[in-house]
Amino acid sequence: MKIVILILVLIAIIVIFCFKLNVYNSNNTKMSKNKKTDIANSKPKKKAASNKIAFDSDKFLKIREGMNYNDVKAILGNGEKIKVQKPVDWINGYRWLNADKSYIEVDFRNNIISAKYLSYIDTSMNAKVSQKDFNKLSIGMTYDDVVKILGPGRLCTEHYGNNHGQAYSWINHDGSTISIILQNGKITGKGTSDLN
Repeated sequence: MKIVILILVLIAIIVIFCFKLNVYNSNNTKMSKNKKTDIANSKPKKKAASNKIAFDSDKFLKIREGMNYNDVKAILGNGEKIKVQKPVDWINGYRWLNADKSYIEVDFRNNIISAKYLSYIDTSMNAKVSQKDFNKLSIGMTYDDVVKILGPGRLCTEHYGNNHGQAYSWINHDGSTISIILQNGKITGKGTSDLN
């Protein structure tokens, strides 16, 4: 029962994260205050201006389980320390922000990576997915099963640990989206946004 609740909470967090970014991209409106993903109100400090780097999903994919801040810094450069949703001494979050407001966020638990997030604002993914494609997806499928239907997706969130979780998205040119949540390699949740 505890595992089911943990999975549902993880799914909710990942889906909200992915959809909030898509809503911001589509509507250019502010997101709710006090959220970790609230980039509409994000104003980097003057020192952080020199930390703005150009990154892409290739650099995001180089960030792996077991890395510490210095390992990630070697890939992305210096990050801006950010507040995490539940501030405790042993969790630290960092953001790498581009001029177009796209970003990578990485959380560290006891100085080891626990999660990473990739925004997809102003994406150029241009997937070609439909409601019919979405209807072919079912709980329990693997990512490879999904790729056979939708093609490769964009990894936007990954959580490490005993219950390894990932969120992938397929974003059409009009901003409509299919997203899936994988828990230990199997689909545990799926969703759409503005899909025809």
